[in-house]
Amino acid sequence: MTASHCIALTTPLLLLAACSGEPQPLPDNSTQRPLISSQQCKTQGGAVVGDIGDGRVHRDDFLCPNGQPPIGTIEAEQGKRSIEGAVCCLQ
Repeated sequence: MTASHCIALTTPLLLLAACSGEPQPLPDNSTQRPLISSQQCKTQGGAVVGDIGDGRVHRDDFLCPNGQPPIGTIEAEQGKRSIEGAVCCLQ
């Protein structure tokens, strides 16, 4: 089997693993917020804070109304569109 055959056979497996839908852990040194649903946000005592269109809520230095950074980025629910994005802020 040639190298090109090996690549052709392994590429679909890699794509399948990358698109499995399972949440991937962030690197230890990552500053990215975890993705959570709006329901998970509310369950944790948070409120969804939407972006007004300038991307401000997604900046690393964004602070919630309580003066703390968001605890997560709201992930669009399956089958629904997210227009501008939102974050979860503890109340």
